[in-house]
Amino acid sequence: MAKDFRHYCHQNNPKAGGAWLWAGPERVIINLMTQEAPLDMKAHPGKASNKNINHALKELRSIIEREGLKSIALPKIATGVGGMSWDDVEPLIEDNLGSLKIPVIIYDTYQKGKQAEERLPKAA
Repeated sequence: MAKDFRHYCHQNNPKAGGAWLWAGPERVIINLMTQEAPLDMKAHPGKASNKNINHALKELRSIIEREGLKSIALPKIATGVGGMSWDDVEPLIEDNLGSLKIPVIIYDTYQKGKQAEERLPKAA
C-alpha cells in the first residue's frame, strides 16, 4: 500500500483536504490528506489545519457512502506530525461522521505490544 500511495502522490500531486482509497483483498484503507504538501521532494509536509481536516473528512464520508463501507476505524488524525490538538480534531470527526449509520471507531491510544482499546466518538 505505501508504494501505491507514493506512486499516486507522484502522479497526481494530491491537494490537502482530499482522501485516497486503497482496497486490498481483506480491507480498505483510506488516507486523509490533512497536511499541506511539502514544497519539494526533500521537505516535510506542512501542518494540518481545521479546513484541511474538514475537507478530508467530507471526502471520507463520500467514500464511505459510495463504497457502502460497514464500519470505519480512525487513529487520532492530524495530531502527530500534523500538530493539531485532539480536543480540536475530535469535534470535527463528530460533526462530519457522527450521523453515519455505521460504527465509527476511534483508536486514541497506542502501546507497543498491547491490543488497542476501541471507543466510539463522544457524541455517539
